[in-house]
Amino acid sequence: MTEGGQYRILLYRDYYRVLNGPIELKRVNMEDKTEIFYGDYDEISFSYSGAPIYGGTTVTIGNDKIKRYYKITIVPSSGRILVIDDK
Repeated sequence: MTEGGQYRILLYRDYYRVLNGPIELKRVNMEDKTEIFYGDYDEISFSYSGAPIYGGTTVTIGNDKIKRYYKITIVPSSGRILVIDDK
């Protein structure tokens, strides 16, 4: 038996939403000129055990104004997060 719902992060260009099942827990707006760039998936989901459903997903958060970018990768099966400062 599991408790709670499936946690998801929905990605948009200028904000993201954190959901537990259909319930929005939080919405985070990006700062001015900061954007989220994502590949094939605009959603990051985790199973009840905490493993990512789409492991290997890479998301880039960047600010063209100050030329600063961070690449965030979710490792398959473990859900470990790798952050690379891609100046």
